[in-house]
Amino acid sequence: STLGGEFFKGCTALVTVDLPDCITSIGRSNMGRIYGSSFEGCTALTTVTAGPSVSKILNSSFDGCVSLETLTFRNVDSRRPPSIMLGDRAFANCVNFQSIDIITYMNTIGVDAFINCASLSGTVVCHDSLGEIPDGAFSGCTGITEIHLKAIARLTVDTFDGLSEGTKIYFDNFTLESLCERYGTDWYENTKDYFEYHFAAESTGGR
Repeated sequence: STLGGEFFKGCTALVTVDLPDCITSIGRSNMGRIYGSSFEGCTALTTVTAGPSVSKILNSSFDGCVSLETLTFRNVDSRRPPSIMLGDRAFANCVNFQSIDIITYMNTIGVDAFINCASLSGTVVCHDSLGEIPDGAFSGCTGITEIHLKAIARLTVDTFDGLSEGTKIYFDNFTLESLCERYGTDWYENTKDYFEYHFAAESTGGR
C-alpha cells in the first residue's frame, strides 16, 4: 500500500505517526509522475515509525518538518534490512532530524535530500549499492563527521558541498588512482585541503 501524496501535508497539529506494516511507499508515483509531500509542512511532527517493508520515501515527503527528530523502522531483520529509494528534498529543512542511521538503508538519495539537516551528527555509512550522491545532498549537515562509501558512480567538486571542514570521507573499496581515472582529478585537487580523504590503499593518497 502507498501513503498518498500530500496526505498529511500542512497538518500542523500532527505530533507522532505510526505507519502500519502494509505501507511500502510514502508518496506515490504513476506513469513517471511523482506525488510526494506526504507530510510536508507538518511543523509539530516529532517522531515517525514505519514497518520494514517501506521501499520508497518520495519527493518532499518530510520537507519543512522542523520538529521531526526520528524516523525508525520496527522489526528490522539485520540479515535483510530495508532498501529505500529516497526522493528529492525528502528531509529538506528538517533541522532537528537526528536519525543518521537510516541513511544506511538508502539505495538512492535524491537532490537536496538532507539539505539543512543540521542535527544529523556522527557517522554516515552508505548503502552497499548507493552509487551516486547528488551535489549538495548533505549541504548544511554540519554535524556529520564521517561518511563511508562502499560504491560510487559519480564524483564532482560539489559532491560533498556543505559539509564541515575536516569531515572524513572514506572510500572503502577504492584507491585514489582508480577514482581519478574514472572521474578526473578536479574533485580531489579542489577539495583535498578541506576534507580528510581516506582510500582503500592509504599509500595512494588522502591526507
